Amino acid sequence: MKFCGIFLLLVTYITFTLSLRLYQTCEDWDPIPEDSYNQTFVSITDPKANEVRPLGFKVTTLSVHGNATCVSIGDTGGNNRHIEIKWELQQSGQLCVTNQQDANELCGSTINHDSCGTVPGGAFEVNYTFYCQGDGCEGGDKIFWYRFVVESPMEGGGYDENWCQTRDLNYPSSLVQLPASIQPSTTTSQKNDAESFTTKRVVMSTVTSYSNRSCPEDWDPIPEDSYNQTYVLITDPKANEARPLGFKVTTLPFQKTFCVNVGDTGGNNRHIEIKWELQQDGTLFVKDNQEMNILRSSSINQNNCGSVPSGATEVTYTFYCQANGCEGGDKMFWYRFVVESPMEDGGYDENWCQTRDSKYPSSLVQISASIPPPSTTTKRNGAVSSKTGRAVIALCTILTFLAAIFFM
Repeated sequence: MKFCGIFLLLVTYITFTLSLRLYQTCEDWDPIPEDSYNQTFVSITDPKANEVRPLGFKVTTLSVHGNATCVSIGDTGGNNRHIEIKWELQQSGQLCVTNQQDANELCGSTINHDSCGTVPGGAFEVNYTFYCQGDGCEGGDKIFWYRFVVESPMEGGGYDENWCQTRDLNYPSSLVQLPASIQPSTTTSQKNDAESFTTKRVVMSTVTSYSNRSCPEDWDPIPEDSYNQTYVLITDPKANEARPLGFKVTTLPFQKTFCVNVGDTGGNNRHIEIKWELQQDGTLFVKDNQEMNILRSSSINQNNCGSVPSGATEVTYTFYCQANGCEGGDKMFWYRFVVESPMEDGGYDENWCQTRDSKYPSSLVQISASIPPPSTTTKRNGAVSSKTGRAVIALCTILTFLAAIFFM
């Protein structure tokens, strides 16, 4: 009898130890009715972000140490029922999510990402695990918004096969209110006054070369050793006074362009670095007035470094938005130009671009202690829900009770 009791206690100890690990592995998703969504913009670093929950989103962090974040979605059962997953990145990196049912992997490096389809395996509960993968993941803990929406049954109890097509494109950044103090100094329409802005061809043909004097916005550089190292919210009315890491912020009105003159660029084989960081989804383009080179990116962070176009003593750069995401309203972004300084002998370093860092305003973000990851696990597909953890703990209680009987 005592042997049986000892055996049961040993099993209980092992099971209980495991259950504590499992119980902490996944957090249960707490849905909010869509008609009750908070429509107020909230900074992702706001300590109360997970109380406000704009548009039903929550915010979490991914550990730089390679741990994953797991969320358990309940009440997902039903034939051909759908589930929508959305996330919005704050920093550069490729975010991925997988589930324990079919191990399907979804990844995205753009600011906003969404996926909608039938519930994996028609399961009554699905665990999703987020993790960072590829370039940008080694730069520190990642913070992002995320949301799950499970389709509600129709009056007849079935589910709408076209439900995914009815979903909107809104994210927390969609709620941003652009402060009046942060406006572009000059904007030029991307359409002829007599013609409608209807095609990409019109966009490209209207983004033409600007003479330097047709663009009144001159770039005001800051010495790199004097850069402000403090994180500043992009919507802060004083953002262009603080200028974190030398960046400035501007808005790009829908169907318009924004131009900047960069001076003192002359010199044989002199280099110039261009960086920008997007606040909202969309593909941002920039074009110079010398060689008409076009740079484009839909990633959060973008940098380009190379020789000054045509070795000109002044270059005008024009920003514009095109393709998916541009029609959603004014766009807000950080931008910075750095022109290479001459060496002591007056020449320029052919390897200067390779010496540049990869920092952006979001690199300065300080993640609030009130916004920890829901849970972490080093396994992508081995996560279990907190409900399962509670069940294991209940089993441990029963085993302990039986062991006590054997000892009596």
